[in-house]
Amino acid sequence: MFQFVRVVRPSKLKRWSAILSRSSSSSPSLETLLDKIAESGGYSERAFGGCLFVALPADSEIDIDTAIALLESTIRIGYTARCASVSLGSRDPGP
Repeated sequence: MFQFVRVVRPSKLKRWSAILSRSSSSSPSLETLLDKIAESGGYSERAFGGCLFVALPADSEIDIDTAIALLESTIRIGYTARCASVSLGSRDPGP
């Protein structure tokens, strides 16, 4: 069994987490964002399909809150447009 003893040194990374919609978590736009996070020296992890954890260097210029809000709104707009294009007699199973 492992036991926590102490923090050797505090992280200099900014931490962030969110729960994403199913559509957003499988979006190519999210993959692009995760690539940018890695290129900036940050780390990301997805767990349980929709939980996103991000750690960014303190000097990173990536604004995760804005990026995820934009991603979610883009997915919703695309979904709404897809639903609007379906004829009244058919059903859209949605994401």
